[in-house]
Formats: sequence, structure tokens, C-alpha cells
Amino acid sequence: MAGNTEAQTQAGAGAAGGGGGSSLFDFILMAIVGIACGVAGVFVPRLVMGTGKGDQEPQEARVEEKPKEETKVAFVPFGDVVVNLNEPRLNRYVRVNISLEVAESDLAEVTAAVEQNKPLLRNWLIAYLSDKQLDEIRGAVGLNRLRREIRDAFNRLLFDGDEEKIRGVLLEEFNIQ
Repeated sequence: MAGNTEAQTQAGAGAAGGGGGSSLFDFILMAIVGIACGVAGVFVPRLVMGTGKGDQEPQEARVEEKPKEETKVAFVPFGDVVVNLNEPRLNRYVRVNISLEVAESDLAEVTAAVEQNKPLLRNWLIAYLSDKQLDEIRGAVGLNRLRREIRDAFNRLLFDGDEEKIRGVLLEEFNIQ
């Protein structure tokens, strides 16, 4: 029985010794696979998305070929509005003075439409702002959302949503008290 145990011990030691070479091979194989995956992770997205060096020149050429949009802008003053905010605990008000950004070629048409519909636009703006709470208009995100929603509503009210002649709303004054 003692001889049997000795044979098992030697067989186990031999397997462990022979496994040492195998584990080195496994380690090298895993290292090569890891490096290949890292290299593929860098180059495959470039190949799929087409952002290799060969594609950069045609993209630049495509940008130059696009017709340039009208870059001249003009501004239509709207005036200021003072409104109480929808705050349950405190009486807070906001004073907003805005101008509308339009293309220079649309300046006369937009100015005439704003002047003709100013009571309608002012009424919408007062109702819209008086429904807002302080947290909704605080910070850059709130102000950008406010500007975008005013622009979209003015375009819809003035031009039936067919055209977006008002490019942006500029806040010349924005005071909360």
C-alpha cells in the first residue's frame, strides 16, 4: 500500500512538472490574444466608420463642396415682459427682454409679422412664462430650453409652422426677483 502511495505522489509531481510548460504556453497564448484584441479594438472602428487617413481628404473636399448657407443675421427687437412665476410659497417675478435672430433676407418680413401680431405673441409669452417655476428656468439648460420653446412657438404662431424664419431667441435681459 505504501508503494502505491509513492507511485501516486510521483505521478502527481510529474503531472505538475509537465503542466509547468503547458501553463507557460497558455500564458503566452493569452498575451498574444490580448494584444490582438487591443489592436483590433483600435483599428476596427476606424475601418467600419471610415475615419482612416484615406478618408480624411474626401471628407474635407465634401465639406468645401457644400453650398454655404446664408451667414448674415439680423435682429428684431421684441421688447420686455414682466411676469409672476408659478411659485406656491413666494411671490417671484421674471423680467425678460428678448430679440429675435433672423436671416438678413427675412428681416423685413419677420419685423412686419412681429409688429402686426405683437399682442398675440406677448399674450402667449406671458402665459407661457407665468406657468414656469423657478427650477425650470434656472441654469443654462433651463434657459436654452426656454429660448428654444419661445422660438418654436413664435415660428408656429407667425408662419403656421411651415417655415422657421426665426433662427433663435436672444435674452438681452433676464432678471428673477
